[in-house]
Amino acid sequence: MKILIYNDYIFGGGAEKMLLNVAKCLNDEGHVVTVLTKDDGKEFFKNSYPNKIKYVSIYFMWRDGRRFSKVWFKHHIQLLAHRLKMYFIKRTKYDVAIAFKEGNCMRDVLEYNAKRKIGWIHVDYSDCYWTRAVFKSKEEELETMKAFNHIICVSNAVKDSIKHVIGDPGNLCVRYNPVDYKFIRAMSESLDKCEKKRVEKITFITVGRLVKQKGYMLLLETCKELQKKYDFDLWIIGDGIQRKELEMYIKEHNLTCVHLLGEKKNPYPYMKQADWYVSSSTAESYGLSIQEALILGIPVISTMCPAIVECLDSRYNIIVPNSFEGLYKGIEKILLSKELTIECKKKIESMYECEELWLPRLKLICDVVEFGGDNNA
Repeated sequence: MKILIYNDYIFGGGAEKMLLNVAKCLNDEGHVVTVLTKDDGKEFFKNSYPNKIKYVSIYFMWRDGRRFSKVWFKHHIQLLAHRLKMYFIKRTKYDVAIAFKEGNCMRDVLEYNAKRKIGWIHVDYSDCYWTRAVFKSKEEELETMKAFNHIICVSNAVKDSIKHVIGDPGNLCVRYNPVDYKFIRAMSESLDKCEKKRVEKITFITVGRLVKQKGYMLLLETCKELQKKYDFDLWIIGDGIQRKELEMYIKEHNLTCVHLLGEKKNPYPYMKQADWYVSSSTAESYGLSIQEALILGIPVISTMCPAIVECLDSRYNIIVPNSFEGLYKGIEKILLSKELTIECKKKIESMYECEELWLPRLKLICDVVEFGGDNNA
């Protein structure tokens, strides 16, 4: 089968990791896969794909230039080349075209020539209904979704939120994120230089885009108070629009326990060294980084949101109310008991020794792409 997977802009989050996993799996199944993006130079994503997978960037930026100048002429040649590329992409016949993100991605994919079309939604509409800026109305978005053969939701929480906010298009199905545990464990053994933790300290880590939804300000406020009584470290891996705000808060309150490490091509050696993964999000669609932490035997403390109960077993992890008091008490509980960390790590390591998070999930996804699957699965 000839399959096109379209993801407009690359932000470096969980959706991009999922896209790579799904593309590789479909390619391994013998399908011809093309990944189409509007990325703006994040070469390490492109370079992650095997040579057998065709990676096409349609990024184009309008540049100002004086009329009939060399810059103007060169720019319009580039614009013509871009339009020709788009013309041929839209005329190419595919068996399946996948919009790997909600919003603009879905609207764009409807213009492509494919026998079947599949949409993918990664956000909780109840908390982050950003697509209202893309469509004129909820009714228009609902009609757009109905034009797809299937809409894949990454959790039941996402599926329920769509029904609640815009209605039921009748083609929603749930497929949990596939986790490439072999790759994650291999990358965690990398000899790349990374921050070395002090053995006597409890170290927390979180990985994600530095945006309001991730609740990092709440996490820093909690660390500010905990630092007065306890000795610990928090590593934050990622980048985003909130970085400067976080840096100012860290400097203003002298948070020596917090370390902003920036974006990392390979975060897994850092994650493996940590004692706990912490998620302070106001909402999660499923939590891919949480799954990756569990694969590495790292227990998780997370604020409560609907999808968390689907991906976390509270017997071996800690789920707290989404508030300062909830997060403070949860982290304090860990800092007061070394035995708790040891006990949770042992239980998690024994749970994630098999392939149950990887192969079955990928098979369910491939079934939808290849054969149409079952909306109720």
